[in-house]
Amino acid sequence: MAVTDRSREQRAHQLVAAAARYGATTEELRAVERQRDAGVAFPDSRDALAARAARPLDQQAVPAAMRWRWRPCAPSR
Repeated sequence: MAVTDRSREQRAHQLVAAAARYGATTEELRAVERQRDAGVAFPDSRDALAARAARPLDQQAVPAAMRWRWRPCAPSR
């Protein structure tokens, strides 16, 4: 039973930590929701979108046949 008790304690600790992280981002989430409600499809900056798109390419997570379609956008000024 000690293993089960320890697993429950660890899960409870993880839930508390996750709730704290979620609570810390509440205002940021609300800001994104306001932007979406205003019609902004991608609330990130162009640089953030470019970085997000480049990450799977850098990690070779995109099949080679699909790579020719992606072109990085020019950085925002």
